[in-house]
Amino acid sequence: MVGLFTNTGAAFVDGPPPALTGGFGEETCRKCHFDYDLNDNAGSLTVSGVPEEYVPGEQYTIAIRLTHPRMERGGFELAARFASGENAGRQAGSFELSDDRSTIDRTTSIQYVHHTRAGAATSSKGSITWAVRWRAPETGNAQIVFNISANAANFDDSPLGDYPYAAEIRTRMAGF
Repeated sequence: MVGLFTNTGAAFVDGPPPALTGGFGEETCRKCHFDYDLNDNAGSLTVSGVPEEYVPGEQYTIAIRLTHPRMERGGFELAARFASGENAGRQAGSFELSDDRSTIDRTTSIQYVHHTRAGAATSSKGSITWAVRWRAPETGNAQIVFNISANAANFDDSPLGDYPYAAEIRTRMAGF
């Protein structure tokens, strides 16, 4: 079922609503998937490819990996924003898609990258990966923060029995 709504929450097989990354006062996937605490030790959320220092205008491939032994489906939402200064909280750089496993929600001033229905399928038992491209901003010398929230789901189209995760990764412009 797509976007099944119940009296206790919602399941979002086609992707979550925007603004659930855990950054800048946003909630995480735990808003709807509340059975278990955030970042259960049995699984993990890892993000690689975000450089320690970025070069303005350069493109980077970001890999997201979610694991949990009970996961049958999974999802994520990612945003990149300036961490401080006059642009704090605003979109930092831009995302591009690598495949049909993710999409970009452009209904707000922030690009929220998230899974698609095709991208919710695990790549192997208890593991799922996604890849997106991020182009660093051309100007600005502020630190950038990537906020991500993910859900290791049991595939019952409900908010129950799922394991929410969240992480924050920071980068800064080279030379600053």
